[in-house]
Amino acid sequence: MDKLINGISEYLTEVLIGLIEFCLKNMFTDVNEGMKNVVVLAGYGPGTLMPEAYEMIKKLSDSVMLPISSIIISFIMTYELITMVIDKNNLHDIDSAVLAKFLFKACVAVVLLTHSYEITMAIFDVGSWLVLEAGKVIVHNTNMSIESSLISTYVNSLSSMKLWELYATATAVVLEMFAFKLFTILILVLSYGRIVEVFLMVSVSPIAFATLGNKEWGVIGTNYIKGLLALAFQGFFIMVLVGIYAALVKGLSTTTNLTAMAANLLVICVLFCFGLFKTASLSKQIFTVR
Repeated sequence: MDKLINGISEYLTEVLIGLIEFCLKNMFTDVNEGMKNVVVLAGYGPGTLMPEAYEMIKKLSDSVMLPISSIIISFIMTYELITMVIDKNNLHDIDSAVLAKFLFKACVAVVLLTHSYEITMAIFDVGSWLVLEAGKVIVHNTNMSIESSLISTYVNSLSSMKLWELYATATAVVLEMFAFKLFTILILVLSYGRIVEVFLMVSVSPIAFATLGNKEWGVIGTNYIKGLLALAFQGFFIMVLVGIYAALVKGLSTTTNLTAMAANLLVICVLFCFGLFKTASLSKQIFTVR
């Protein structure tokens, strides 16, 4: 009976040690891949990342939003012309300079409307260039790994633990591994959420640009352009955040205490996710987006 119990105990010990070793070797794989994807999603424009969605949004903008925007700009220009005639001329003869100014402004408004999609994507192209250039300076290696010698030393020390201690250690390591997977998913959701928001903003660009020709309605277009700039520059803040993450990870790489290393990285991941949430509001605050 004692032999059977000892055999089961030895088997469970081997299984738990193998599980702990596997988790330690693969604990940071998902986090490392997630950080690489964050850099890619922040550094490239929507046309590069999702060309199919890019073409679909362009067709939607040209075939649906542009006709509606034409009606809006026609109404705005007509309203402004009527207001100009009634308020400033008292229904008398219109000054040619005033009429020329109105016609010039109308032409500029129409040109902006017809090229609204290109202007919008140009803003994101500038933002992508800014992010890529900043990445050459502030982003370094974001990979987090444990040296194989440190894992071997730690695994060898597990053989002296009692069975219940191994259960507790294995449970903690597995929970940490799943926590890193959850944080990786959250990081990717936030990163892809920004790309989706970009496409949503781009899809209605003609309507916003149709209002730029009028002082009263132009607030809509101005605030829209500010929102585009905020989204474009949000990628820069994400890259700064990745650079901070890389610096913190580099400091952890010299730690010999595996438990402290995993716990500290969990805290860093929580702070990184919180920082991703804040990049949007920070960028909008800088560009005074209402």
